[in-house]
This record gives sequence, C-alpha cells and structure tokens, in this order.
Amino acid sequence: MPDENVGLPGTLGGLYAASSSVTNAAGNLVAEFRGGWSFAIEETFAEWYGQLTTRQAAELTVLDIVISIPEVAFKPGTLSKLWSIAAGAIQTKEAAPAAATSYTFTSSITPREMAYLVSVELSGQVFQAHAPTAKINSSTFNFTNLDYGVHNIDLLLYGASGTLLDLILENP
Repeated sequence: MPDENVGLPGTLGGLYAASSSVTNAAGNLVAEFRGGWSFAIEETFAEWYGQLTTRQAAELTVLDIVISIPEVAFKPGTLSKLWSIAAGAIQTKEAAPAAATSYTFTSSITPREMAYLVSVELSGQVFQAHAPTAKINSSTFNFTNLDYGVHNIDLLLYGASGTLLDLILENP
C-alpha cells in the first residue's frame, strides 16, 4: 500500500466495542469511519554504556501499541458506552423547553476498558484489528449540526500478558 493506512479512501469502516468478547454485531457498533486506520509500535529501551562511548547493551522496557483512527463518526448515544459519562433525561435550555437527553461529564470521567474491533473491507475481503483490552485516549469532541460528531481517536492497547492485537484478514 502507498501509505501506512489500512483501508481505501471512500470505504466505510466500523468501530465495535464490548465489555468482553467483541464481534461485528450491530449492537456492538459504536462508530463508523471513512478511509483508513493505522497502528504504531513504539519500543523504549534502557541503554547501558558503561565506561565506553558505544552502547554495550539495550533492554526493552516499554512496548507501546496504538491504533489510530481518523474521522470517526460517533452517534452521541454511544458516548456513555465508551466513557464514564452519565446519560439522563433533561429539558432543553430554551424559552419553550423540549425533552432531551443529557450526557454529563463529571470530574471523574474515565475511558472504559473494552474489547475493540476495527473492521474494514479491503479488496473485497474483511480486514479486522481485534484488541482484547484497550481504552480510548485523548479524544477531541467536535460537534456540528449533523446527528453525529467526528473525532480522531487513539486506542491504547494493554495487558500484563497474552494477546495485545490480532490482525485478521478474511481468506479469499
């Protein structure tokens, strides 16, 4: 592929989340995105030089894997599934109030630990990234006059042991 993104421009992908085992079932769909996504693997090493000017040893201390998805379209109703945001009934703040749903952000907001599945179609085949344990990091919420908000998100993958990421490509 010409760049690091997975997926083709104009194709829609889906972001699915569940508290444990996640599939691409409609009930797990939390957002859609257009185009591609990428993942980065970053290693941090502790280096030892001793009394010499050249490196004598390097020990891996941090392995960081992040999935980045640009232009993710969330429906506001899925926000409380992903973050500790309280959804509730409220009246709009207008002269003639109407029924509405509020999403309350408190000082204790945290992203929920979830299993995530990123799914796109690539050359007629399903291509997926499955993260058994991840959290959304540093989202910027952009809202427009549409019924969804578009965000760029990073999924931080973690775990003390076991699988961090499965890349799954449907057989032809």
